[in-house]
Amino acid sequence: MHYPLTTRRRASPRLAISRLGETRPSGYCIMFNRYTLSIALAFVSICAVAQDSASELTIAQVLKGLQKTEEAVQSVSVTMQAKRISENSLAMIQAMRMRDQSTRSSFTEQWQQDRDGRGWNRAKGQTVETRVDGTVNSTQFDVHATFDGRQGAMLRQETREDGTVSRRGSVQAGLMRTGVPPLDLLTHHQGFDVSELLTDGAVVVGNESWDGHRVIVVESNPVENNGEYKSQYWIDPQRDYVVVRRRNLTRRLPEDPWQAIYSVDCFGHQEIADGVWAPKIAWTRMFGLTPDGIGQAPIIMKCDVVCADWELNVEIPEEQLTLEFPPGLRVNGLREAFQAKIKPVDNFIVTPITTELQRMLLGDKTADVYAEIDVTAYVDVNTLQITPAKLNFAAFQQQLKQLAEEHEQAKLYLKFEFGGVGAEHAFGMFVKAPVEQMCKESGFESVRVSSRYANGDAAWKGLPEGDEAALEDPSHEGDWRVYPVATPLGRHLLSDTDVLIDGTKERPLDAMVLLDDEAKEAIQAALSGLQLGPEERAGRAVTLRLTITAPEKDTDEPHLLAKEKSEPQLAAVEFLRSLGFGNVHFNIRQGYRVQNSNYVAQ
Repeated sequence: MHYPLTTRRRASPRLAISRLGETRPSGYCIMFNRYTLSIALAFVSICAVAQDSASELTIAQVLKGLQKTEEAVQSVSVTMQAKRISENSLAMIQAMRMRDQSTRSSFTEQWQQDRDGRGWNRAKGQTVETRVDGTVNSTQFDVHATFDGRQGAMLRQETREDGTVSRRGSVQAGLMRTGVPPLDLLTHHQGFDVSELLTDGAVVVGNESWDGHRVIVVESNPVENNGEYKSQYWIDPQRDYVVVRRRNLTRRLPEDPWQAIYSVDCFGHQEIADGVWAPKIAWTRMFGLTPDGIGQAPIIMKCDVVCADWELNVEIPEEQLTLEFPPGLRVNGLREAFQAKIKPVDNFIVTPITTELQRMLLGDKTADVYAEIDVTAYVDVNTLQITPAKLNFAAFQQQLKQLAEEHEQAKLYLKFEFGGVGAEHAFGMFVKAPVEQMCKESGFESVRVSSRYANGDAAWKGLPEGDEAALEDPSHEGDWRVYPVATPLGRHLLSDTDVLIDGTKERPLDAMVLLDDEAKEAIQAALSGLQLGPEERAGRAVTLRLTITAPEKDTDEPHLLAKEKSEPQLAAVEFLRSLGFGNVHFNIRQGYRVQNSNYVAQ
């Protein structure tokens, strides 16, 4: 398994922290021999200690020490012996569409990499996959990856037990890797200088004991992105501010405890140059979270390495920064991403949020501005190659800045419409990450991000026509609210619907009809309250939203009321058509599932 590195020029460090919860797992675990483990265990002593001189350091002093070391490390060379284990849990299999198996790999990886991410690596080893049915698949692999500062390439050769040899190539946005990037064990964290991640509101939170040394613990300023994220660094002032532990932490709500989701622990440091310390052993861990997002689940991926032959500030030959693929080899990736003269496409929306209906549909009571990016406009759905130059960043940012200036401490709701493409990591690197950062730089205090996926080939649509000044206030009658949908954003969020009928009370599991007589009377009364008579609603599109009580056990089988063309739905369509409506859309929620049905008037 290979993961693209994040280079320093790809996105802002603050954004890197906010995306920590979205990154693919990048580490695995190692089983070393007793001798190696005894050394590692001797290194570790983590406990609360009394305050000393380390705790008196200011963040400015810490940054100064970090930056001195970072400037001293311009490039590095190292050889790593690695072992990794991946145990796919049921939750991961369902969420990430992984195969139900465990994977164990052992390999040697040679590295040369500079501070800007340019470099190469070569990994050779074996992977053993064990599936739940007991079958085992063993593969020898040889992986060569390069990155010249503009484009990355990777060639992987696999040899199976029967002698079959396969090769595949990939062109990516950065340097692919099999194990752990060496600069992430020295001066970086996930592709950025650690000092960059601590320049905006970082604080010293205490000190600990690590590897026989007193270390200071520093945390970045938390950022919001579907929860809160922050990074934490254990720094040793006695050894020239070397970072001995890096951790990414998250929590869903402010009252929830912080939980580690990723960590890199380094031991046995040796001074490889004046003022530069490198580890002998490094452990990376990726942690899962419990379904409620509050507790920490078992470790889901681990990777441990033993480092040897560290060399500092090596000269990396230019010819080693590119990779030639064998003739005729099919190469996947982002070749189109580097074409220069491409006409931009304005497949985006930027508009103010003005009504309570819009806020209800978005599920956000505080956002001031809504923005949407149509991913399918920038991705070839057949090859999944991406052309980020198509996105008209200049026009998009201009509209963002204009609306941000109209609000104090403006808040943005940012949505990515993936269609049937899927959330490719390459898209995150080329479009999603820069867009999120652009929104922050445009003056928004916070950016809430959501993504939508849909099957089929339905074309993306921009804002429909509407009355931007419309209030969209509902008419209430019993458990029902009826909204006139008039604003462009309201109509966009409801697929160009004219009227929304919203049931505020959950329907019980034993319900056999969508609309009983009491509901029909309430809906008719609410329509009268809006002065929507037969002439006003004739041929209009209507959406009916309601919620069914969630079952005790989750099931893929939709409730009778949520099934398209079921008797309850057809009866409800007949009633709504009797009121004069044309197209009818049902949006029925049960637990976290939403079932949509459409009935088009003939």
